[in-house]
Amino acid sequence: LVKKSEEVASVLLRIGQVHDLRVDNEEAMKCVSRALKIRTELYDEEDTRVAETYMVCGKLLEDWGDVDEAMTCFQSALHIYQLQKGNEDKVVATIHDQIAGIYVEKAEYDAAIASYNEALSIYQDQLGERSSEVGHTLRNLGAIYDARQEFETSYKYYMDALKILRQSLGDKDLSVALVLNNIGINLARQRKYKKAIDLCTVALRIRKSELPTNHLEIADTLINLANILDDCNKDDQALKFYAEALVIYRSNFGDESEDVANSLKSIGFINIRQGDTTEAISNLSEALRVLRMKQGVDSLDVSGVLYHLGRIYGKKAEYEKSLCCFEESLRIRKQHLSPGDRDVVDTERFVEAIRRKVDSMGK
Repeated sequence: LVKKSEEVASVLLRIGQVHDLRVDNEEAMKCVSRALKIRTELYDEEDTRVAETYMVCGKLLEDWGDVDEAMTCFQSALHIYQLQKGNEDKVVATIHDQIAGIYVEKAEYDAAIASYNEALSIYQDQLGERSSEVGHTLRNLGAIYDARQEFETSYKYYMDALKILRQSLGDKDLSVALVLNNIGINLARQRKYKKAIDLCTVALRIRKSELPTNHLEIADTLINLANILDDCNKDDQALKFYAEALVIYRSNFGDESEDVANSLKSIGFINIRQGDTTEAISNLSEALRVLRMKQGVDSLDVSGVLYHLGRIYGKKAEYEKSLCCFEESLRIRKQHLSPGDRDVVDTERFVEAIRRKVDSMGK
């Protein structure tokens, strides 16, 4: 009977994982919860099979966005594995990794660093200083310091990770591309643009050689490169990369995704700099339509696009359109920002100036 019940639990786990792959979270959770119930009834509460089920349950909950419940599952699994296998087992390190990831999602960076360091120590002892697991963990630590804007510390972790991952996985591995991309963004934030562009270009080359042409990681790298080039005022090159990314986002999501809207918005801002008001209005208007649909009509992103449209229409002496855009932008900004905020004050000035223009035309 125990054997048959264990077989049922194992099958339920596998079915749950299949539902997870199909993004059917509710059915996945039902199957895994039943497996957990069976195993906790069959075995001692400190059995590793119970811990395994907690791990699967935790991953599902994390995917579902329930990070607090996921953390409870991972901590239960960690407790069991530490009792059964000790503190230095690779599985224990893997759980520390999972727990650290949840701390990152919650922006609890000190706790995340502590958990990643626990994992790192185990990986170094059990797998060696040059293992890919060590490299991945160093990259994760670098990402935390990046989020804390400690760029020099972050850069050091990224460079250590890059060296290890190149040695363990080869120069063309996608993990190497990820770290190169991270370093490029890190350097761009420090205004070291030339080196940032070089590294992101290498990352793009790897991803293009290893992934399908419409893969989202290629689009994300194109956007990163375009953003850096945009900051350097290299408009033509930035436009080329934004346009390439836009094609990929549309092929994956259709016309109505925030990635599409943000790409159009970036293209529109370059159109403004280049004096191409017709293209700017076209791209920003489409971005505005999508952002209203995805974020709602009162988001700050919507307000930002309206503000720029207002400026374009003002320069074209289409004052009524300009005033409509500025007034709507101001209404939204007043909902989200304090009265003395620079964006509010700036928009108020434009509203007053354009309203005078409209009034003078009426007279």
